[in-house]
Amino acid sequence: MNDEALVPQPDGWLLDYGFLYNSRRPSETTLRALASGVMGTPQRPINQSKGNAVVARSVPFGLVAARSHPAEATKWAYELGRTCAAITHGHPTAQDAAGAYAALIGSLCKGTPLHQTTFEVTTLLTNENAAQEVIDHLDSARGLAGEGTTNPTWIDYLPRHWHGLVAEEALAIGLYAALAAPTFTGAVQLAVNHSGNSDSAGAICGGLYGAAHGLDALPEEWINELEGHQVISTVAEDIHRIMRPGYRVTRSDDWRYPGL
Repeated sequence: MNDEALVPQPDGWLLDYGFLYNSRRPSETTLRALASGVMGTPQRPINQSKGNAVVARSVPFGLVAARSHPAEATKWAYELGRTCAAITHGHPTAQDAAGAYAALIGSLCKGTPLHQTTFEVTTLLTNENAAQEVIDHLDSARGLAGEGTTNPTWIDYLPRHWHGLVAEEALAIGLYAALAAPTFTGAVQLAVNHSGNSDSAGAICGGLYGAAHGLDALPEEWINELEGHQVISTVAEDIHRIMRPGYRVTRSDDWRYPGL
């Protein structure tokens, strides 16, 4: 028998989309952690990284929590986001920032307004003895947004490292922009037009604003220009469908996700 026949072959509909194979300058910390073959946990950290990429990637955990555990979506999303962050980022602050972002998304998907969600998540973090740095940055973002200005220079009032944004700092900037700006375009522009790193802050802001206001709040021309937007929408819709309580995956309708 050919040895190759014994090796599981890749499967699933996403394999057919070439844009998913493009390099997007992924986090070096994430690549090194995955290449190590060791899966970090909150109890067994793999490194001491506080990189901001771990926050931006945590949106799906909030979506899953809101659908599969609606009664306790905020806490469940926080725990899931924190645990998954630990796979590649060992610093507790990075894990709590990722968990906080997932919790914000989970709460927003239940229909809770963003201001109320921010207070709810800050309370959760306090009760869970989360890193004080994350709590302080959420408080700073909420306070700055309460000043009623959307001037990008105000972002410099948020505490941060000037070498580049770490996890809690990117979360604070994205949250401030989503709270302060009245439109999606204005919020994302506010999140990226400042003197620090912009990509993660913009992604975090976009996730929060989209979860808070829905697809109709996004400019159609921006959606049309987004590479792979139809694939992204399909995956999101599948998450919403598959993760509902009591749903049973069958070969006939969901086998295109082999991991299920």
